[in-house]
Amino acid sequence: MQAEKTSLPSYQYLKLSNGETYAYQQAGDPKSDILLLLHPLTSSSLLFSHCIPSLAAGNFHVIAPDLRGHGNSSYNTPIKAIDDLVEDIKLVLDALELKRLSMLGC
Repeated sequence: MQAEKTSLPSYQYLKLSNGETYAYQQAGDPKSDILLLLHPLTSSSLLFSHCIPSLAAGNFHVIAPDLRGHGNSSYNTPIKAIDDLVEDIKLVLDALELKRLSMLGC
């Protein structure tokens, strides 16, 4: 039996104004509706790797960041409250100049 070929995700990086560096995957037409995928704690954007291509083919521009301290993102300042992650995501959206989007998280 031949093993299924898979490709590793390609990451892009944003240096945020709070000193953190966020890694994220993205796929799809940038002119399409934006879908932001947020992984649960103790995970990373790899959780969504299997569905990102399908969502992108379904007319979404998919963005899936690794939260601070997860996956390929930095952890320069410890997280003290969930508000720290909320502020990070706001900085990501500002850096990518995203105003309107749908969000899916778990």
